[in-house]
Amino acid sequence: MENYEEIEKAYKEIEDEIIKTVDTLSGCNYMKIKDEIIMPHMSEDLINKIILLNKYINDNSDLEAFEKRVTNEKVMQINDKLIYLLCDYYINKKEIDNLINFTTSNENYFNVLPQAKTAKLIKNIVEKISKKIRNISTLYIIFKKYMNWAYEKKRNFLRCRIEVKIIILYILKQKYKTALSLIERLLKEVKKVDDKTLLLELYIVETKIYMLLKNSTKMKASLTFAKNIANTINTAIYINSEIDLLSGILFIYEKDYKSAFIYLYECYETLYTYIYNSHNNTLDFLSKKHNDFYSVIIHNIINTSTISSQNKTKSISQISPFLLSFYTFYEYYDSSNSILNLDEMNICSSNINLIYSDMICKISSSYQELDEEKVYCITNPIELNYELIQKLTIDSYGNLLESKSGNNQTPVFIFPENNKISGNFGLNLNIENLKIIVPLKYMLLCKILEENNRKEINNILCENNKLNYIPNKEIQILLDISKCYENRSLDVFEKIIKTNIFLINIDKVIYNYLKELYELLLEKNILKIIEAYSCIDLNYIGQKLNLDVTKIISKLSEMILDKKLNATLDQNIGILILYDDMPETKMYQNVLEIINNLTESVDILYQKAQLTI
Repeated sequence: MENYEEIEKAYKEIEDEIIKTVDTLSGCNYMKIKDEIIMPHMSEDLINKIILLNKYINDNSDLEAFEKRVTNEKVMQINDKLIYLLCDYYINKKEIDNLINFTTSNENYFNVLPQAKTAKLIKNIVEKISKKIRNISTLYIIFKKYMNWAYEKKRNFLRCRIEVKIIILYILKQKYKTALSLIERLLKEVKKVDDKTLLLELYIVETKIYMLLKNSTKMKASLTFAKNIANTINTAIYINSEIDLLSGILFIYEKDYKSAFIYLYECYETLYTYIYNSHNNTLDFLSKKHNDFYSVIIHNIINTSTISSQNKTKSISQISPFLLSFYTFYEYYDSSNSILNLDEMNICSSNINLIYSDMICKISSSYQELDEEKVYCITNPIELNYELIQKLTIDSYGNLLESKSGNNQTPVFIFPENNKISGNFGLNLNIENLKIIVPLKYMLLCKILEENNRKEINNILCENNKLNYIPNKEIQILLDISKCYENRSLDVFEKIIKTNIFLINIDKVIYNYLKELYELLLEKNILKIIEAYSCIDLNYIGQKLNLDVTKIISKLSEMILDKKLNATLDQNIGILILYDDMPETKMYQNVLEIINNLTESVDILYQKAQLTI
């Protein structure tokens, strides 16, 4: 028992030092500490104490004493906290090699722990790494090392979950074929062990790939599998809301906007309730007495490093099946010499030795080398602030690179000198301000695409749980577009697109439907111009809309063929001849029916006459 008391006493000293550091950082204003990372500010003496205590607990020179020590519940809890604290320190300091060496040095402890608990511990560490490190190649090397370690130790459930992370990295690189082949291999393996939680994750990732590829048929099949599994297991609220969101997007692709709106509304309400309850829990923690508050500090350092994170989703990175979104593409960047491209053939092969090979992990000994030349995005020019965008240059492959300070290269994008817009365009990349905006803006998109009913759009935004999100830039863009349809103003629409092109490009669902929205608005403008004429010059329409005559002719031809316009094009003279809409009449249809009936009667009489002869 003396050993246990010594361990508890040593941990209490560590905890007291952490509390002193927190007091110094915050000036006893604990609301301030919620956005500060605590562990990097810890002294080296404190870190050494944590390392020594962890080594003492993991000392297996006396196997019998070691097993008794680590199977004690209090010692186990203390050691878990020590591992989290030290991992958090290494992650924030970006000492990746020390982090991996430290986690693998606890192998004796992991062997005693149940596999599920070890998997949870490593999984939390991987999530912390994913939130802190943004370089895709660096993350790939880290995930590969942990995956190979799990494969060697035959921890298959942990290995499969890390492989899901690797699949998401390939999605971020827009290598969808590679990602789908990895999912196919992993699905076969997971179905054998019947891990329904992991199956759900894989089907949701597969659904998102087909969403990005705009393949609604296969997206529907994957989403149906995901729904069936979700109905058989106990899933978190944010997972159910993600399934509702994907269902809404699927119905938007199928142009069933009413069904899409129902799913999106359910998604929004679920997310809002979840976030509201989490916020109340945070306030409850912050209102506790002084002594209780210290336990909250320690709890949050261990779990998510911030006091404000009572919301469970805050401990999950964007590189996860449920929080992976269009925004993730612009949070993470890659190196010019991508490690994923080099290892793509190995990871996709059927040879196990190649899949779990360590060769790729030994290519670059320094993680700083991978950050020297950043490729911020693969297809779209967005990193959400003007200062960064102005420094971007483009290479021969069309990738956007951050120009080094010494280079005097011409920037890709030029902005007005007096442009006062700065920051991240109103985006705040966290679950509260980002994830909840997605279903809300798709709800508005459904109403615009369906009938652009301004009253319904206003009614949606006037609800109490949506008022706080009206100032969001993305919501304002959709409201402006809605006004354009009401006023049939094509010039204003084009101006909105040009002004907010970076923000619009982020969301592929909005981006894909911009062309359709533009075409609808163009039709409304043409109808507005020609409604007072029976014959009109095509050049006049082009001048009014500031468009080429060829574009006007192709659009008018399309409208005539779709029977949206009762007119004829005379391209020799260059005019459009309009006809009055004839009232619908069934006279000709009735005449045809009478003729058909008479024909049948004559045929029957002829057949009977033939029989009498």
